[in-house]
Amino acid sequence: QGLDDNLQEVQVSPLPVRPARLPEKADPLAEDGTIEQPSLERMSNAMPPLSSPREVERQKLRDLMKAFANRSMQGVRITLLDEVSGSQHPGSYHVDGRLQNISFMPDQQPTRPLGIQQHATSIEELVEVADQEDASMLVELGVWQGLTATERQRLVVFVYNHDSMERRKVAFLEEDGKSSRNFTTSIRILRRYFEDVKLNSPKSI
Repeated sequence: QGLDDNLQEVQVSPLPVRPARLPEKADPLAEDGTIEQPSLERMSNAMPPLSSPREVERQKLRDLMKAFANRSMQGVRITLLDEVSGSQHPGSYHVDGRLQNISFMPDQQPTRPLGIQQHATSIEELVEVADQEDASMLVELGVWQGLTATERQRLVVFVYNHDSMERRKVAFLEEDGKSSRNFTTSIRILRRYFEDVKLNSPKSI
């Protein structure tokens, strides 16, 4: 069992989900801080040759993860959405080379304290991520109603722990509906993966 089992579970299990156990030596990070290529290969080659519909589906998720890693590390253009006022602002998100941290940045700094802010967090701090119709409950009703049908398909809301006392939320519009769904699925897989790595790490005495 390992990351491949998590790939299958993501489609049917809402967050939070108790993670499956990974092999003791599962570690996606190279010592130099870059993605260790064998780890990406594990995502795509760890399972036996395709022999069932379940294996076909797992292969699709492996391919999705590889595409997400390549895309997000280069930076992805998005439209940041103020979930209270509904105002839209051009921006981007970026995932670091270790696939552990994500940042959301507006192109321009806000002109008022409550405007669109920059966010940066570890994916392990994720509380909830939702897209499309599921994300409608995480923004103001008027904001959801003000979106076009296409914008609703592009909507993603990312909620994370800023500290022990505060949760923060990032709402944004991905490039299209497929991209919003891929973002949500990939982020859930990554969070489970790093939770499993942490679970299997030696405990300090």
